[in-house]
Amino acid sequence: MVVACLALFAVSTGMGFASSSSTTLHGCINKKTGALRVMSKCSSSERTSIWNTTGAKGATGATGATGAIGATGATGATGATGTAGATGATGATGPSDAWGASSPGETDVTTTSKNLSVTVPAGSYVVTGKASEENRDTANPASIGCWLFAGTTQIDLTYSDALASNPTIGGYGFTTNVTHAVYETSTGTTFSFRCVGRGGATAIYVKDPTLNAIEVGTIH
Repeated sequence: MVVACLALFAVSTGMGFASSSSTTLHGCINKKTGALRVMSKCSSSERTSIWNTTGAKGATGATGATGAIGATGATGATGATGTAGATGATGATGPSDAWGASSPGETDVTTTSKNLSVTVPAGSYVVTGKASEENRDTANPASIGCWLFAGTTQIDLTYSDALASNPTIGGYGFTTNVTHAVYETSTGTTFSFRCVGRGGATAIYVKDPTLNAIEVGTIH
């Protein structure tokens, strides 16, 4: 307010302000009358007065509102294709091997067994033995027993019975004998299939016997 009054005083009197710098004003006040004159030097009857031309710093203004979100930038170019990875190692061969044995034709097993065998490495196996029975005895029914072994361990046994041979109604008595098992071996083994006649018939035959061992992945 003092600065405003001084400015008005200067205009009305046509006086210029005396200043020692751009930020202060110098004036002289009469000690008796209180009259003010703006001068850089005062007489002994006056006292010096100095004013700042710049007011005190005002309070910090409130933070302005957040500006709007800028537009999305353009999509960047696609990066270069990476180099191909190394080829993986070849996997182990799957367990799909099979072993088989057969004996085409007819074999008399009235008193002597018919044997088939296959030797396999360590693994898990499905094993099947099959033989057709023929009874050529015209007076007595016949029976055969067929065994399935892993080494010396019996893993299956079946019996079949055939009627007596009767040429009038079609020939030999006939039936089929099938053995079947699953088996796991950690060291390898020999599977064998044996068939032999039983009972009182005098002419018992097996026809086209077969033995098959198929290696599998897992036995559940």
